[in-house]
Amino acid sequence: MVYQANQTISTTGWYTFTFTTPFVWNGTQNVEVDVCFNNSSYSSSGEVYCFNGYSSRSKYYRCDSCTCGTDDPLTWTCMGYWTTDVPRAVFVMTGAPPSQDCNNNGIPDECDLSAGTSTDLNGNGVPDECEPDCLGDLNCDGVIDFGDINPFVLHLCDFVTWQTTYLGCNPQNGDINCDGTYGQSSFGDINPFVNLVVQCATGCPCPGPISCP
Repeated sequence: MVYQANQTISTTGWYTFTFTTPFVWNGTQNVEVDVCFNNSSYSSSGEVYCFNGYSSRSKYYRCDSCTCGTDDPLTWTCMGYWTTDVPRAVFVMTGAPPSQDCNNNGIPDECDLSAGTSTDLNGNGVPDECEPDCLGDLNCDGVIDFGDINPFVLHLCDFVTWQTTYLGCNPQNGDINCDGTYGQSSFGDINPFVNLVVQCATGCPCPGPISCP
């Protein structure tokens, strides 16, 4: 739920409801809008401006002095009735910053992460494939430390298993000596990695102290 509030509707025409919680929408999944009221008395049924959707896309329910499991319409258990009448609603996004698309696949980064097509191992909201090189961070937790020793050994000895174990992690993070080679049997990176881990014994946050030209 991204918005819920009590609001008095006193005239006809459009009303604006400003959502209080941001949410990611992929443009195809259903968005549910529930409008209900529980007045002490009534003279006629509630009405909203609607159009014919030609398929059953809305539900309605009304009752007089009934509980439907509870006396609060927000928690009714009744199934309601399907109708082709669709209340008119317009969703408007204003003042929002443009979505980032760091991997240039035509899909906003937050949608990639939400759908699972991109990973975010360090939880910073940036798809892992877009992270800058962090030489020595072989488990891609955003920090270079002793926790990278076993992943480095795996990266060096069984590169394929390392890739499946640390999905989305940049393999070039293992090119510690910046010679352009990394992964399976790239033994020239061992001594530079040992020196780096000793330097970062208490943890070096990415991007770390080494950067390749």
